[in-house]
Amino acid sequence: SLHSLELSPRQQFLMEAMSMKNVPPPPPLSDQASERQPKNCVVPSILQQRLKKLLDGHPGGLWASRLPLVYKERFGEELPLRKLGFTGIVSLLSFVEQVCDLERPLGSSDWLVFKKGAKRNSTYRTYGG
Repeated sequence: SLHSLELSPRQQFLMEAMSMKNVPPPPPLSDQASERQPKNCVVPSILQQRLKKLLDGHPGGLWASRLPLVYKERFGEELPLRKLGFTGIVSLLSFVEQVCDLERPLGSSDWLVFKKGAKRNSTYRTYGG
């Protein structure tokens, strides 16, 4: 039993604390938290407007991997993915589904981004179908 081990008061406290059932889990480390899709994230409307303008200029779609570079060239600043809590461009784009559509051509590891409702090239098919 625990009492026969001659624990110091601090050790006893720690043992009791660890055995408690309703102890809240420790807060996640910041880099672990950023791995998850943000739930309460708000993408500023100015950013949504900029994405729409950017996609207006690419009616045939824009590769997701190129979008941050094209954004920086067009607006003179970095796309603030990490500041908004996103791990990458695709997680941001899938979050603003009212702005754009994503398609993944068969055999490609990248995604094509289209303005929401834009007519697409019929040679592309949505991923998985």
